Amino acid sequence: MKKSKPFFTFRTKLVIFFCLLFLLSLAVNYFIIRDMLAIRGGRQPRLSVLWKDVPLKEGAPEKVGAADPKRLSLLAEGSVSEALLAAGITDGDIESSYNEKLEKDGREWIVYRRKIGLPAGISRKAVLAGIMDKLQGTGLELTGDGAKTGDMIVVGRQGLPLYYLELAVKGSSKEYRAAVILDDGGYTYPVDQLKKLNSRIAISIIPGLPYSRKTAEKAHELGLTVMLHQPMQAYKVKRMEKYSLLKSMKSDEIKKAVLAAVAEVPYAVGVNNHEGSMATEDTRVMLDMMEVLAGKKLFFVDSMTTPKSAGAAAARRKKLPFARRNVFLDNEKDLKYIKGQIDELLKDAKKYGSAVAIGHVQSKNTLAALIDYLPAAAERAGVRIVSVKEVLKPGY
Repeated sequence: MKKSKPFFTFRTKLVIFFCLLFLLSLAVNYFIIRDMLAIRGGRQPRLSVLWKDVPLKEGAPEKVGAADPKRLSLLAEGSVSEALLAAGITDGDIESSYNEKLEKDGREWIVYRRKIGLPAGISRKAVLAGIMDKLQGTGLELTGDGAKTGDMIVVGRQGLPLYYLELAVKGSSKEYRAAVILDDGGYTYPVDQLKKLNSRIAISIIPGLPYSRKTAEKAHELGLTVMLHQPMQAYKVKRMEKYSLLKSMKSDEIKKAVLAAVAEVPYAVGVNNHEGSMATEDTRVMLDMMEVLAGKKLFFVDSMTTPKSAGAAAARRKKLPFARRNVFLDNEKDLKYIKGQIDELLKDAKKYGSAVAIGHVQSKNTLAALIDYLPAAAERAGVRIVSVKEVLKPGY
């Protein structure tokens, strides 16, 4: 009796294997070619793990899928810059420029801020039309019509701000502003010095000290801006003040401490952090504090005791007006050094449009420099000394 042959011989199996291998190679080549065409067209390849170091073609619009703030931010900056260049705007027309690093849900991105002085012959309408043209197909949106000087144009996506642009007639509204905050009020009662200060200077008062309430009342009486100097946990603890905010505290404890601190400083219209290099890096702590400040309609100034502060991002999330410290006036107590720091403040104001300096109310040389040196130096530099409320960024 003859043995029946197997249905799949070795040769048959070999042919099937090579056919499947051929089909697999066709599929792989299809995806690779598709992604290469996407890159050439300026779009994001789907097999991005294969192309992580391959740049998208410059100048081509990117169709945005899942929101990646960092890529969206670069896309917004590139699109607006190309539109401004095409409209005839040069670097010399930029009156102020500031880039701000934001963080949310573990993702970081840059928000760009530019103020443009439009040269004669270049209209707002033409610039806006150019920007809208460049945004076509990118998934980005433009809000604000920029019809008047001071109107803010915002480029973003689904409520995420990426680029703020102000268009002004060149030279018409070019004003540089500087604000000064004097920290650590409450330890003493320097009433004579307070009387001599420019009324636009702010006094930030630590809660729960012997002269906290009395200093706040006197400063308000003299027309000075009163702020709460909220104690916060630092990496190197020098002294733990009353109402200090600690990373270990629960949310309700943080909110209760902030409410109590605010009650200790009458007439406070804003808050900045006292120390806080550790606590200000903690997004949860900052959000809890901002929630209370928003409810009290107070602004926030980040003392920037750490470059990793989450203060600005938390303020934005809670829609709170805020600012950041640019210069510390008196890390050294020497009068010449403090005058030099005032000059740095004025330079920053000219560079960014506005700037904030922080000093200390107990420093006699700081008070002397603010009374005797700042007014003339600001006038020479063409910078106006303003209340800190006039340099706040909007909380949106």
